[in-house]
Amino acid sequence: MKELNQYIRDYTGQEDDIFTSLRGVKVGELLPSGGPLDFFYDNIDNPSTTIFLKTKKKAKFFYADTDEFLSCIIDEDPHWVLDIDKNILRLNLVYDINGSTLPLVFIFDITKDNYRMALKLLSKKGIFDLYFLSILYGGFVLEKRMKLNIPKSILKTLKSIK
Repeated sequence: MKELNQYIRDYTGQEDDIFTSLRGVKVGELLPSGGPLDFFYDNIDNPSTTIFLKTKKKAKFFYADTDEFLSCIIDEDPHWVLDIDKNILRLNLVYDINGSTLPLVFIFDITKDNYRMALKLLSKKGIFDLYFLSILYGGFVLEKRMKLNIPKSILKTLKSIK
C-alpha cells in the first residue's frame, strides 16, 4: 500500500466558513487574509498546487499557479484521465496547449475517509467545482470559478469506490 502524506494544516470544521468567505470574493479580487481564507495562505506555498476542501454536502477543488500559466489554460476544456495505483487515485485534468500536454493532478488516497468521501461527493453530484487562484506578490487572486461535468466513464469508476 502506498502512503499519501497530507501537507496541509488541518482546517476540519472550518470548511463552511471558508466557502462562505470565498462566495464574497469576486473574480479578479485578492483573497483577504486574516480570516477563514487564511487556509490558502497557510497551505499553498508554490505554483502548480492542487488542493481540495469538502463538507458533508460539497467538495471544492483549487488550483494555484502564476497568472501567466493560468491565462494559457483558464478558458480551455480539459481532457479527463483517471489513474489508479493500489490505493492512490489520480484525477487528471489534461490541457493541450501549443502542442504541450499540461496536467492538473488531484491525488486521493482511497484508504482515508477524507479522500474517499470527496470522491463519493463527486460521483453523487457529477460536477467538479474548480477554482483557479493566481499567485500574486504573496497573495492569491480569484481568477475563475468553473463547474465541470465529470465524464460518465469516470463517474462510473468513482461510483464503484466503497
